[in-house]
Amino acid sequence: MKGITIIGLGILLGVSGCETPKKLNTPSGMAEVTIQGKPAAVVQTAVVSAMVDRGFLVKSSSPGVVVAEKMLTDMGSQLFFGSLWNRTPAGRYTANVLDLGQGVRVVMNYQIITNPNSGHEQALVVDGSKMLKQETEMLAAIKTNLEKQP
Repeated sequence: MKGITIIGLGILLGVSGCETPKKLNTPSGMAEVTIQGKPAAVVQTAVVSAMVDRGFLVKSSSPGVVVAEKMLTDMGSQLFFGSLWNRTPAGRYTANVLDLGQGVRVVMNYQIITNPNSGHEQALVVDGSKMLKQETEMLAAIKTNLEKQP
């Protein structure tokens, strides 16, 4: 009985610490920015560079879409997001780069992938305030750097 009480208390504390998903005040509700005066190809290269600078490897890049991921080797990620088939999940950024004519819009999200690079991937969109803050800061830095260049 004592074991059940401890497990129940652990679950209660774990759930009460969960963060309610937040939506940003953007058209998509995700981290995004519009960059003026630069072609989409230049913006996409800057997005790829920012992801690589953060330790992510580019999984795919085509006009308008960049996907980069990094294996999550910490114990917490493996415990909560690993599976019997693959104990190591991946963190994956997806960025859409849209040329609007009057600017280039970049929309980004972050997912944790269970069973990465298999036919049985399961994605969890991470939209807590900490990740949204990191994504927003990354995009703001890209915008600032690009717009100050001649």
